[in-house]
Amino acid sequence: MELVERLRGVTFDWKENSKHDIGLIAEEVGEVIPEVVAYEENGIDAKSVDYARLVAVLIEGMKEQQKQIDQLKERITNIEK
Repeated sequence: MELVERLRGVTFDWKENSKHDIGLIAEEVGEVIPEVVAYEENGIDAKSVDYARLVAVLIEGMKEQQKQIDQLKERITNIEK
């Protein structure tokens, strides 16, 4: 969950066509999960995010969250007894 919590979804308009869109800022993602970011030849400027590869991180985050939910449900059940 720590990685997921560090990601920030944004809305933006593309410079090329002013189309409104949603996504992540590649530079920000690179600070958290550099493996899913493609960089310019200089190795510094981020140019894109491989969103498909983020699925694995999100799945693990959901599993961790579900574990916490299950623990809280068990605590509530014990309190209600």
